[in-house]
Amino acid sequence: MVSPMAAEELVDAMLAQPSPALFLDTASILDILRVPFRKELQVDIIESAASFVDDALADPRRVWLVTSDNVIQELGRHRINVADELRQSIARVSTLAKTVLPERRIGSLDLPEAMLEERILGIMDRMVESMTVFRCSETCTI
Repeated sequence: MVSPMAAEELVDAMLAQPSPALFLDTASILDILRVPFRKELQVDIIESAASFVDDALADPRRVWLVTSDNVIQELGRHRINVADELRQSIARVSTLAKTVLPERRIGSLDLPEAMLEERILGIMDRMVESMTVFRCSETCTI
């Protein structure tokens, strides 16, 4: 990831390349990992995240994904725990599926589980990499 830019630099960059802006906080980013263990499964969150990443990486850019350097630090502190929750949730769903559908067992290596975890983590990581990160300066406060 590129080093954080001053808020004033972010404004200049956004004015030079106008597009809609989506300012993301820690919870909104980690929600991508939390989709499989929510009471209501919202697959559209993952699809939307992937679409936003594509739009942020397009040339010309179709959206600005913006966050602060504080959010990036918070992600670093919480990502491992939420990724562990994701793994546990996928394992619970898989165990339930194997109980309900025993004829569909695929053996000890549960490739679909690993692929789902890898896909969700990959989308979240791509989103973080595609973000424009800013830091506050004397003229900016959060």
